[in-house]
Amino acid sequence: MINKIKRTSSFFVSAFVCTLIWTGAFQTSVFSQLPESSVYLVPFPHQVLDTISHPAAISSYTLLSTFHPNGYNNQPFFSKPETLFISSGSGVRTNLYRLNIESLEKTQITDTRESEFSPGVQSETGNLSFIRLEEDGAQRLWVVPANFTSYGSPLTPVDLKVGYYQWLNANRLALFVLRENHNELIVWNTFSGQEEVLTDRPGRSMHVNEEGHLYYVMRRGQNLYHIFRYEPETGENTLVVRMPAGGSQDFCIGPEGILITATEGLIMGFRPGKDSSWKPLMRLRGMEQYTISRLAANGDGFLSFVVEH
Repeated sequence: MINKIKRTSSFFVSAFVCTLIWTGAFQTSVFSQLPESSVYLVPFPHQVLDTISHPAAISSYTLLSTFHPNGYNNQPFFSKPETLFISSGSGVRTNLYRLNIESLEKTQITDTRESEFSPGVQSETGNLSFIRLEEDGAQRLWVVPANFTSYGSPLTPVDLKVGYYQWLNANRLALFVLRENHNELIVWNTFSGQEEVLTDRPGRSMHVNEEGHLYYVMRRGQNLYHIFRYEPETGENTLVVRMPAGGSQDFCIGPEGILITATEGLIMGFRPGKDSSWKPLMRLRGMEQYTISRLAANGDGFLSFVVEH
């Protein structure tokens, strides 16, 4: 178990105060207490699903967010097998942190009075990207150079209020955007500004596999979610699988393209094109009573997940 994550110096300084909270499909805005959550790490089995007769029972977890034990700790993203970014904060403000899961070292990446969420890395450039909630309420995707030599700059325009995103390539992104009275998942071209609407009922979870296909959640009822696959080259959308009833609305992509989600303390797996239903991979003992939300797999034997308190 990890008891302490060492801290190194922060980089950016700003002068704004704002907050972002998400409840359901729409944004509940600003200046309210962020919900408490914790980020954990657990070994992830690499067995082929066909060989699993009983899910592995896990009762020991690594708590990665010890530096904000009663704060908001969320949105884990592996940029390398040993490097995990998270959004973390207390009260009404968040910053981004980089955690090394091998050396247990913590680096604060932003130190602002704004709020930063949804860390990611653009694979072609290595640049860090994130959502920043700005002083005037703008909610844009920002990009910071991989060497952190600047404060960064916004990539998306002010009229696109972005909640979540995924890079499809250097010039195209999938964006969860908030419209005046609904949300949309769009594919957005960074050069032309052209938008392609994929759905007006998006869930917040989306990921790109090694083939460059976008997997995303669509809401098809009050508590009914399905995962779809979008192929950028052809524009084809395909229904993949229904999310487990009563489980998380979030998922991630693990080794060999396995889709991973959680329900009632179980980590579930589904192989597109091979499985007809979700199969249990791990039982997280002691987590049955908690809501497990965001998940991230590093492809090298570890799974990170968020527990909401």
